[in-house]
Amino acid sequence: MIKKVCLTTIFIALFSQMLFLGEHNVIYANILSLPVVPAFFLSVYKNKGRPYFNFHSKAISFLLLFFLLSYFWSNSQGAFNLFSYKALFLTLIFVICISNIMKVHSSIIPVMNAFWAISIFNFFILLRIIPQDLFFQLEPWEIRFWGTFNNPNLGAISFIFSLVLADYYLKEHKLSVSSFLRVLLIIIMIISFLLVVATASKKGILLLVMYFTYKIFSLKIKTIFSKNFILIGLITFIGFQFIETNILSDSFNATQTRLDAFLTQYNSTLNIGGSTSDRLYFIQEGLKGFFQSPILGNGFKSFEARHDFYSHNNYIELLYCGGLFALLIYTSIYFKLMASIRAQQRELKILIIFSVLALMAIDIAAVTYLMKNIQYYLCTLFVLINITKLSTHK
Repeated sequence: MIKKVCLTTIFIALFSQMLFLGEHNVIYANILSLPVVPAFFLSVYKNKGRPYFNFHSKAISFLLLFFLLSYFWSNSQGAFNLFSYKALFLTLIFVICISNIMKVHSSIIPVMNAFWAISIFNFFILLRIIPQDLFFQLEPWEIRFWGTFNNPNLGAISFIFSLVLADYYLKEHKLSVSSFLRVLLIIIMIISFLLVVATASKKGILLLVMYFTYKIFSLKIKTIFSKNFILIGLITFIGFQFIETNILSDSFNATQTRLDAFLTQYNSTLNIGGSTSDRLYFIQEGLKGFFQSPILGNGFKSFEARHDFYSHNNYIELLYCGGLFALLIYTSIYFKLMASIRAQQRELKILIIFSVLALMAIDIAAVTYLMKNIQYYLCTLFVLINITKLSTHK
């Protein structure tokens, strides 16, 4: 009973962070995440009072400490009070709690369930079963901003995680998974694929192409005619018979408009418009600030203090605010993940490698070190490696 309650708090925490991702709604997600704290103490008590700290938790702790110390050399550009560190502090607390709960109970299922649930929820929005304006009040030109994510790239990456986790689960439990669960996970994979395309995220679509290219080239002839592939074809065919095609066509017309705008944004003089020009401007300004203080940076949230907006790029944000030191702390998480897969099984290696590539891609489009849903996924990968290692040694 205690195990189910503790794991359920993780599901609620992660699902709420993806449901209320917008700046004005994040307070609801933080409130709904608070039950992981007592669940953490229950789990540590069960583990004989020994808390678990993996490399990810330590790196985020070190990053928080470094940014706290940056107050002394920030030249009044960065954060001016402790309240400004709230997002990073809460991220660290929740990451430690979630890591311990999953480690003690040897399960990452609530994280998988949260990504699968948010994909289904967003699919209902795409089909207009759930009204869009529950989350965003959109202008007609904001065709990419649908669903529960205020950044289409973040939506795309979450749907990709939903897809690869379903694929990983089917491979790892192929002998024990029930027929009902197999069909449900295949439906989720198809839904996740459609959602990534619907975001019109260039990074998301590129990652999809990479993933399926690898899967196709790694297939054996007999696998093409396996039960899973036949089920995928049948479910896709039957599903489209029950979906109102005009709803999907309207949604994907918006996607096509976005892609056409991207392909035609480069005019004869190679000027770039739209969000790409904004991102290039932030990169240029970020690099200017980085070269002023390349080792220690300009202080926590100094980019936002100077430009009244964050940089839309995790690498630039870290370089500007914390210099090479902060960038090395954060990217060491990726290096550690890659270094940890040598002795792992093939399916886990694929999951880790693709996840790191996906995370590095989304880092170009968002300041992810402050995003709890991204950090929850990262800590889950470390816990999964630990759980797998322990089960192998038994």
